[in-house]
Amino acid sequence: MFFKNLFMNTTEAVTDAVTDAIEAIGGIDGEVVTTVAAAESAFSFNPANFVSNLYYMGVGMLAIFIVIAAIIGMVYALDVLVKAFSLKLPKKQ
Repeated sequence: MFFKNLFMNTTEAVTDAVTDAIEAIGGIDGEVVTTVAAAESAFSFNPANFVSNLYYMGVGMLAIFIVIAAIIGMVYALDVLVKAFSLKLPKKQ
């Protein structure tokens, strides 16, 4: 029921989903939390936070690019080394 309600676009569905999640874990930090307060804190969108997190997204994408470039470089170097040290077999006729 949690996943069914999570993807519906109604406030009641979100509130029900948060209620199910809170009941499943028995509250947050041992305190009783109202469902509405939990729903508002769990499913809020703040554009300023999105803009401030663009830096971290860019750094992550740069790291992925560097890793992919390193893998491509290693494959190319391995190809060059295999071609340089492979046995030259005569061609069959």
